[in-house]
Amino acid sequence: MKKIIYLFALLILVSCGSNKSVTGEPKEKTLKGEWQITSVKFQGEQGTYKAKMFGFDDTSCFKNSIWMFIPNNNTGKFTTSNSSSCESQTARIIWSFVQGETNKLLQFKYVNQKNKNIDAMNRGYQLKINNLETSSMSASVGVVVNGSPFNVNLIFNKISDNVNLK
Repeated sequence: MKKIIYLFALLILVSCGSNKSVTGEPKEKTLKGEWQITSVKFQGEQGTYKAKMFGFDDTSCFKNSIWMFIPNNNTGKFTTSNSSSCESQTARIIWSFVQGETNKLLQFKYVNQKNKNIDAMNRGYQLKINNLETSSMSASVGVVVNGSPFNVNLIFNKISDNVNLK
């Protein structure tokens, strides 16, 4: 009988262990900090494509971009990478999670220094969260290239817990 009790206690301890993967609903606190997009890939036909993403820049300019998410007030920013074909640009955002048809979506809008929406049409953008862990996230964004819809897959890696917008 003692062996069964010890086995049961051990099973409870093992099942309550820490897990770095976020299962179920993505949590806003999981995004806290700075994230770098390390991969930008088109899903679909092979080839080299040029498409605007988030009404802001060419998709290639988002590789190595830095994104900051502050969960206590749902603000943040991103800075695109500087390269021979891309000029570094920074945009402030206000963001939230919403439920999509099958996945959670990360939606955001561009805001000014006072976190007021800067788009008169009140437009926003969405990323489909495919996987979110404490140090990495994969997401996809629908874009149109030459009249054909494509998904752009983005891989984010957490680089710090910094949440200073300045």
